[in-house]
Amino acid sequence: MERAKCRVLIDTSFLLPALGVEVEKSVMSAIPLFGRLRVYYLEAGLLEALWKVFENCSGEQAGPCRDGY
Repeated sequence: MERAKCRVLIDTSFLLPALGVEVEKSVMSAIPLFGRLRVYYLEAGLLEALWKVFENCSGEQAGPCRDGY
């Protein structure tokens, strides 16, 4: 019988790297551990992460944000 994975609810900090946003080293070092867990996130956290991406888009980086990718 397979052992059930522990469940963890992550905050926005852990979603940001998937969207190309740099985060603290401690956050990045924890992400590889997610393979052993059942990871959950709130829809509000995803919305907050997207807001952070668009908030950081300026100057040369605005192109991909403006173009939608």
